[in-house]
Amino acid sequence: MQGLPRETVVLAIVAMGFVIAARLIENVLVGAIAGLQKQVLHNVVTSVMATIRSVGVIGVLAWLSPSITAYFAWQCLISVATTAVLAVVVHRLLPRGGRPARFSTDALRGVWRFAAGITAITALALVLTQIDKVLLSRLLTLQAFSVYSIAGAVAAALYVLTGPINAAFNPRLSELVARGDHTLLNASYHHGAQLVTVMMGPAAIMLMVFAERLVLAWTGDAKLTGSVTPYVPVLALAALLNGLMNMPYQLQLAYGWTRLMFQSSVVAVLILVPAILILVPRYGAISAAWSGVVLNGAYLVFNVFLMHRRVLPKEHLKWLVQDVLSPLAAAALVAFVWREVAPLGQGRVSDIMILFGGYCGCALASVFAAPIVRSGVCRHILSGWRTLKVRG
Repeated sequence: MQGLPRETVVLAIVAMGFVIAARLIENVLVGAIAGLQKQVLHNVVTSVMATIRSVGVIGVLAWLSPSITAYFAWQCLISVATTAVLAVVVHRLLPRGGRPARFSTDALRGVWRFAAGITAITALALVLTQIDKVLLSRLLTLQAFSVYSIAGAVAAALYVLTGPINAAFNPRLSELVARGDHTLLNASYHHGAQLVTVMMGPAAIMLMVFAERLVLAWTGDAKLTGSVTPYVPVLALAALLNGLMNMPYQLQLAYGWTRLMFQSSVVAVLILVPAILILVPRYGAISAAWSGVVLNGAYLVFNVFLMHRRVLPKEHLKWLVQDVLSPLAAAALVAFVWREVAPLGQGRVSDIMILFGGYCGCALASVFAAPIVRSGVCRHILSGWRTLKVRG
């Protein structure tokens, strides 16, 4: 904001604070809609309001006032509108009570430990996902840090694939735990775990096996690709291991059990920070990436094992073999075969199409190796086929 009047800068900061405050309220309302398992309605409302926010500001800047003040005024207006829309939606979805709504301290006392645990875990997760970048910005040259950041951005795209699954399964698992329906809870847990592996695994494996070709197809810069490629497979593996923790973590939240993840995160921070400070000056930024692999691998082995000893004690082997290893092995087999037979190097557009074909093959193999997901896909295909036959 260099060169702007002080009043404009102050106004912009105040507007940012207002938008952040509104987002906090929005998150509570969005959580209520998700908790009521109205994911489709939630997606429709948030998508429409996000589109209005993003597209509308273009019109404001183009036709009303091309200024920072107008930009932040629009953001504040849409934040108020979004909060109001979400509040109306939640009010209509909630069941009618027998008395007027009122503030309840008893309700807060009943959930404050769980809420505090979630807050602490979220803060520690933020530290764990960002501390490598904070430390590396001090330990590396600007050029080396930029290369690491680009590779991190490529690997971070994998996390987008698990968000919708978490949003769908978290309220469902919580409902089943509250009902004490352990049979359906087992089935839902394994279903969600297989979905995470099927969604994230093929993409991560493609990044690991075809890192150089994918980065080159993305950037079109051979020199940059040579610098970024060594980090991408390692960071993709770390992201995959972290993503596989999603469903076990959601199950812990469903049981209101935050201590295990909190303690694991504290230990991870205490190990990761010294590891980066000691290893990076000696072995370079790649040691930070491998530290993330070791850390997330330890999470996956010890945290999930300890969780299954207390929750769903007979399901650990099934989770490991059917939910994780089988879909990953099938996708990896296709990826390695594809690397040997695919005619890469024929041009950027051609490589993109061939790599996309390889991803589709990995995804299909992963679906085939995940029994619950495979059954669901087959049911949908048969249902669609029967519908077409009836209409025909």
